[in-house]
Amino acid sequence: MKHINKMRIIFLYLFFLEKKQLTNKYYLEKGLVKLFTKLVSKTDQEYTCIEALSSKFKNQYGQSVTQIMEILGLAPNFIVFLHSWHTFAVTKKDNQWQVALRQDSEAKMSV
Repeated sequence: MKHINKMRIIFLYLFFLEKKQLTNKYYLEKGLVKLFTKLVSKTDQEYTCIEALSSKFKNQYGQSVTQIMEILGLAPNFIVFLHSWHTFAVTKKDNQWQVALRQDSEAKMSV
């Protein structure tokens, strides 16, 4: 069983290395910033719901963001991960988690 899990991790690691280089926390953050920017560019809103960002991520990369976080050994859930970066501002509005790029974030300039 452990061998199968190791093979799965190696396969996913190589898949993402080839696909978009989501091989560490930094590249994952950059990928999320790019997807976020695409989402909000279609609206006049600063925030988007986390579910929309997560769904766009899965469509783009073929795996959920939490699966990639697990492979990389990152935060236990997506909201905790977003809170851990100064790039993102996370808030809960009307029982829905929303995310934006912080105004002081350098991420806006690097997308």
